[in-house]
Amino acid sequence: MAAKLRALAISQYGCIDFTSVTEGDKEIAISYWQSTQQIKAWKQDPQHLLAQHLGHSKWYKSYQVEIVKIEREYGKSVPSSVNQTTSTRCETMTNLKIRVYKNGATDPATTVTIPGGVLKIASKLIPTKAAASLHEKGIDLEEIIKLAENPDAHGTLIEVEEHQDNEKIVIALE
Repeated sequence: MAAKLRALAISQYGCIDFTSVTEGDKEIAISYWQSTQQIKAWKQDPQHLLAQHLGHSKWYKSYQVEIVKIEREYGKSVPSSVNQTTSTRCETMTNLKIRVYKNGATDPATTVTIPGGVLKIASKLIPTKAAASLHEKGIDLEEIIKLAENPDAHGTLIEVEEHQDNEKIVIALE
């Protein structure tokens, strides 16, 4: 349902981009729009209304919606123009891909994609135990975030082989 609604929001209501990240029972969804009028129209779409009802009654124990206006943005990989469009900004961001291979398979059993635009937020959703495990393996999330801000940074950053679990984890910027 989420993919269908995302496509509908983009194709019929003018949504520029939509990204969501889930970690355990937490989810962050960010959508970019040109106007509040587009957001209001999307909020009244019958399929979106159904999803809202399901969200309230079944999917979420609690939720929070914030509508914000980006007045200024900056970063190493973002051009300095304040009038830059969100779609251009999103095209220059690097995604973080985490792939888990099991039992020597050539295709990953699990792939997690974290868009560069939400990487800083998503990194805060990582459970303490998982973050500690990454740190023990020498994986510095802050450094990965800094690398992801550079649109020219691509490729495999880390490969971790867990021989005891017959598992390989590959972290890459794409």
